[in-house]
This record gives sequence, C-alpha cells and structure tokens, in this order.
Amino acid sequence: MKLNKHDNNYHSILEEVLKDGSFSKDRTGTGTISKFGISRTYDISESFPLITTRKVSFDSTVDELLWFISGSTNVNDLPERTQKWWKPWASPNGELGPIYGKQMRNWIDPNGEEVDQLERVIFNLKNIPFSRRTLIVLFNPGEVENMNLPPCHGNVIQFYLRNGKLSCQMYQRSGDLLLGVPVNIASYSLLTYMIAQVIGAKPDKFHHVIGDAHIYLNHVDMIKIQLERSSFDPPTVVLNSEIKDIDKFKVDDVQLLNYNCHAGFRAKVAV
Repeated sequence: MKLNKHDNNYHSILEEVLKDGSFSKDRTGTGTISKFGISRTYDISESFPLITTRKVSFDSTVDELLWFISGSTNVNDLPERTQKWWKPWASPNGELGPIYGKQMRNWIDPNGEEVDQLERVIFNLKNIPFSRRTLIVLFNPGEVENMNLPPCHGNVIQFYLRNGKLSCQMYQRSGDLLLGVPVNIASYSLLTYMIAQVIGAKPDKFHHVIGDAHIYLNHVDMIKIQLERSSFDPPTVVLNSEIKDIDKFKVDDVQLLNYNCHAGFRAKVAV
C-alpha cells in the first residue's frame, strides 16, 4: 500500500491506537479505544498535510479557523456549510461560551485586562523571535465551567522561528481520530502558513501532540476501511500574497491545489 508522508503519519496513529489502545468509557457514553501520549511531526514546507485516504472538508476547516481568529464564539457567525460542526453544543441563540476564539483574542488577565494572545504571538515573532514564550493557551481553567465544550485542541500552541522558518507545536488534550484529528492537523498547519506570511517567514514543521488519542467504537469499522486505502500525492496550499495582517484573511485568500482523495464517511459525532 502506497502512502504519502502525511497520510503515513496519520495512519500510523490509527494503527498504534488499534493495536495498543485500551477500551475506555467516555463522557458521551459511546465508548472508545484510546491511547495516551502520541506525537507526530508533519513537514509542511513543501506540501500540505490534508489527509487523502478520506475526504476532509477543507472549506469548512478554513471557515472554522477564520472564525476562531475573529474571536467569535457564536455558531451563527460561521458560514452555513460549517455550522453543523458546532450546532450540537450551541445554545438556542448560537452561543458556545468563552471557547476558542474568545481565549485566543480576549483572554482576561487577573487585573481584568484583555489579552490578545494571537496578536502578542505575532508581535513576539516579529520583535523577539528567539523568545521561548511565544505561545497561545486556549484551555482556560477559570472559564472552563462556562464553556459548552472546552477546547479539545490548542490547549498549548507554541511557535518557533529560526533562520526564517516557522514551526508550530500544538498540544491537544483529546483527539477524535476519525473526525477531528485530520481537521486539527490541517487547521494548525494552515494557521502556521498564515502567521508565517504575516511575519515574512516560511512554514517549516507542525508538531502535533495528543493526550487522549481515541477511536470511538462506532468508528472502528470505518477506520479499518481507511487503513486499507492507498493515498494520493499530498496537495498544496497557496495564500493571497498581498495579505500581511492576520485579521485580513478571507476564505477566498486560501487556495487548495491538487487535492485528490478517497470518499469520506458518514460518521456520527459523539456529543
């Protein structure tokens, strides 16, 4: 079976969890096979790590990332095609509580002052690129109880800039390996592309660390089908080179090229 380097990384996680994982009860009552502490590195310098052994909705991935960057926490601010990803957790008026976007752009410090973590990261990369404090934290213990779904990913996002090349490492507390993780890999790789362009650097590596990496029991058969598939060559992503402000990116400024993939799965999301 032929696998490109990105699909090979991802497939090796699936195989590892199926082989070495343990049965676990979970909050949703679905049940999982899970393994704790998995990491992989994706070289994003020449190609983009969008999984090809099943279709991943890149348009919705871009929608969601831009929604996070905007600071919104209301599902109604997402394009209609992507709202289904978040509606199961939203209140009747679309609110999700102080989740990803709020923490990224409006973390409240002990003095009640707003901290724009994303803007601070960009400032650090431009002005003190050697800093080891260039990170974003989305899991805010002080506001978790008010979140309809506390951040599964982006719990710690750290950036590393050396020799004009930007890398990102993201710690993810919980990873749904069929539905969530392929989107997470693409989303943080894309965020790295965008920040790299804003600061005048080149994207290099995406380091992905997952705490509880799990396969829901009702996804196991689909995972086994996916593992039998060969992959296509990885696609590439091109950004509108005129955009130099992280808040100026729009959906049309992100172009996915040469994405060939197998069919996706109709899989139930555990809520």
